[in-house]
Amino acid sequence: MMSQHIDAYLVPTVDPHFSEYTAEHWKSRRWLSGFTGSAGTLVVGNATAALWTDSRYFVQAQMQLQGTDIQLQKQGEEGTPSPEAWLQQHYPKGGVIGLDGRLISHRDFEQLQEELSAFTFVIDVDLVDQVWKDRPILSVAPVWQMTKEQAGMGVMEKWQAVSEAYDGKPYLLTALDEIAWLFNIRGNDIAYNPVCTAFALVEDQQAVLFVDARKISPEIKASLESEKVLILPYESLFEYCQFYKNQTLIYNASKTNQLTYATLQAMGIHLVAEAAGASPVSLMKACKTSAEVEGFRLAMLEDGVAWTKLLFWLDTQLSTGVSVTEMQVAEAFALFRKKECASYLDESFEPIVAYAEHGAIVHYEPTPETDCRIERDAFLLMDTGAHYSFGTTDTTRTWHFGIPTDEEKRNYTLVLQGMIRLSMAHFPKGTRGAQLDMLARQPLMSNGMSFAHGTGHGVGHVLCVHEGPQSIRLQENPVLLQPGMIQSNEPAVYITGKYGIRIENLIHVQKSELTAWGEFYAFETLTLVPICTSAVDFSLLSVQEKEFLQKYQDQVFNKLSPRLSQEETKWLSIHTLIA
Repeated sequence: MMSQHIDAYLVPTVDPHFSEYTAEHWKSRRWLSGFTGSAGTLVVGNATAALWTDSRYFVQAQMQLQGTDIQLQKQGEEGTPSPEAWLQQHYPKGGVIGLDGRLISHRDFEQLQEELSAFTFVIDVDLVDQVWKDRPILSVAPVWQMTKEQAGMGVMEKWQAVSEAYDGKPYLLTALDEIAWLFNIRGNDIAYNPVCTAFALVEDQQAVLFVDARKISPEIKASLESEKVLILPYESLFEYCQFYKNQTLIYNASKTNQLTYATLQAMGIHLVAEAAGASPVSLMKACKTSAEVEGFRLAMLEDGVAWTKLLFWLDTQLSTGVSVTEMQVAEAFALFRKKECASYLDESFEPIVAYAEHGAIVHYEPTPETDCRIERDAFLLMDTGAHYSFGTTDTTRTWHFGIPTDEEKRNYTLVLQGMIRLSMAHFPKGTRGAQLDMLARQPLMSNGMSFAHGTGHGVGHVLCVHEGPQSIRLQENPVLLQPGMIQSNEPAVYITGKYGIRIENLIHVQKSELTAWGEFYAFETLTLVPICTSAVDFSLLSVQEKEFLQKYQDQVFNKLSPRLSQEETKWLSIHTLIA
């Protein structure tokens, strides 16, 4: 910093493609600070440093930053300055801010410049690389291909549809899940997200994939070329884009990093940002084909078997007094899945296994420092999912292996009611997720409770388990719910210091009926995992809610029991009964 006259250096927690998870190479903030949480921004000043993170990580960050002289800034708490305000406090006359321009989107950079107009920015410096001598190298893991039968659409069919949506004008793709979807390829460059690092361009006569050639086998190369795909080296994007000088190139301002934007602009290219909100690519990806939906159904069956076997195993262990910890259960999910299904690929996110008061921490993940023994006298919240070669899962169950209190049963039942009411929704074409969100919250809200996170997120097909553009949440989102969209349904309640309750199924939007009032849609519940009925206060459920629950539990038993042992089947029959 001193040698380049930089007063403060920003280190966010992203990669150049703004993936939800980042490869080891891009975990600069973690390496510099020692803080290992999944969210945070580090600012290194010429005399001091500060790190911002959210409430999930306050305790962890305080422990890990001890002795570093890095100030912890508790994001969201009253009196905590934003990084921009902190910089203005420490450099009231402005100064020079350095950052790796690959790690901030063009839209965010414009906002940063506006808020810090007195500062000068240097965006072409990766200072971390100059000091991180043993920095992990980028992955060259091989790419694999989804068949047209699995994807439901061929590659040429997809890129031609994208080209048509943009009137034949060239379009730049930078989001790795969108690129993977477009070319029907999957990779292993990032934990939990089966994507490969790449750029892409869609033109009117071809699509161009910029990727490390070592990742593409001759067979996949030939297959893609037969679909009119030109494959070029990852680093050749700018060289190729010289052809666009004085021409229009459409891009996504929130998904294209600032260094890429600035470089293309300097080349004389007329960059046009697509409209904010849902892009045609994200909408096409969100509306699953019938083949993809069938893949989800198959994945749910496999995952339901693994879940049931794990629950039976855990119940047996606890009944016989065997010590089992949160981390052991988190690791067991992957073991059961791998054992039961040869098509299992990986977990779809870091497992959340939270016993008792840990369940009140929304995104708690057990660590060696926090790991605790599971007993039979409190709720155990388990939120976990997997990727199979044909589909992706995300399921949450809150289980009580003992006798829940009246309060626990009431709160559990209110959460369950919300999940059931949203599952039973029947709604007209043109409905947004925010219009349905209250169905999931009303049972809790009528008792003076709620939850801060969204009710539902989109789920990718053997891609990112959290995807848009649709959502079901209180906050307005203009994206309409459309047939083929698959999203979570996960109402919850968190009682600080005691327990958390969350119940999550995946639901699929499908056409229901056409009436004089228009076309109506409904949800198909895809998840096949038993619900803990011993924690239900059935007196609170309506007749319709009881019928839904009975039908659901019967479906779980009928579909899973042929794959279970005699003892497991007996256990499942008991735990799918309702009063």
